[in-house]
Amino acid sequence: SSTVSIFCAVLLFQTFNDLIHTYLLEGRPLAISIIVNFIHQLGWFTGLQFLLMLISKGGAGNEKKREQIIEGPPDQMEAIEMNLKCWGVLLSHITGFAAINSYGAIQQLHWFKSDPEKGPFRCLMVVPMALVGNLLVQYVSDKIRKGFQVTQEDDEIDELEKRWNEEVEEAENDVSGLALSFLVNQSLRYWIGGTLANAEGEEEGESQFSHTTGQVMKLYLWALVFLACTVGLLLYGQHREEAAKQREEAAAESGNTDEQAEAAEEEERAKKIERFNEIFIAGFSMSFAWSVFYGTRWAWSASQICGNNATLLGVVLAVSLSGACFLSIYFLDKLADAEFTPEAVDNAIVQMISAIGILVGFS
Repeated sequence: SSTVSIFCAVLLFQTFNDLIHTYLLEGRPLAISIIVNFIHQLGWFTGLQFLLMLISKGGAGNEKKREQIIEGPPDQMEAIEMNLKCWGVLLSHITGFAAINSYGAIQQLHWFKSDPEKGPFRCLMVVPMALVGNLLVQYVSDKIRKGFQVTQEDDEIDELEKRWNEEVEEAENDVSGLALSFLVNQSLRYWIGGTLANAEGEEEGESQFSHTTGQVMKLYLWALVFLACTVGLLLYGQHREEAAKQREEAAAESGNTDEQAEAAEEEERAKKIERFNEIFIAGFSMSFAWSVFYGTRWAWSASQICGNNATLLGVVLAVSLSGACFLSIYFLDKLADAEFTPEAVDNAIVQMISAIGILVGFS
């Protein structure tokens, strides 16, 4: 599903982005383009929030509808959950590409790419800018969403609103992960290859065919580093979750109100840390995918099999990567289904399969 979503998201976003550039930004300064890009990104982000609210029947005045669905046949709730997941994934990827377009354009400013020695590190400065910007937008959306939800007399959210929150947060995490990973990879390739690709990640002119085997190996090595970070953060999150459950059970058994209050506060802090952890897991897993994608592109260009034919290079890249990824997913899925692998390893394998699925979408 991630593979198909990435593919559809690229086509949909590129269509809207081309229309905006053709009719609004033709001949305009880069600074104006950056402002319009951020407005474009905010439009997709708002659409994501609004559509998921409609699907989950969120907001004041819909309490009776939600109650009927929650207490009704299970297939109604399942249909809503499926729609939330489907549209959440698709719109998060479109919004993620819009964020890439916005912050990637900042990396194209003269100050960031004018100096080949300092340029890669200057481009890397855009990454914390993007992180802070996305967290700020997420904070505002969270406050607005809670304002819509906490309207009942008991100030509690129901099951549908809980699903709404979960899918929105997961979608926002994907937006941040997609944008941050691309910006990191742009800086990394600039540092290794000596040329900053354009805002869409494409190297122009002869530079796309001039990479060496050593540069390819460096990019693949970084892909392994990103994969290791993904697995490490995933295992760390599972460890924290198990520790939190143990503290909660101990507080409930003791019957001590102070301990229960302390456990509740700890749970709130744990949720915030978990959100950051999920963002970085998404970021590192997608960084792995970008690095393998561009590393393989560099490998084919270094082999000179495709000559200087960019179209042929793209076709060979797509076919070879897709085949390798499908084989990897097949064997990893068999490994996850094996009885000798513990649950923590199975979860790590699932995350790897997800990252490889995204890689197919990129190719």
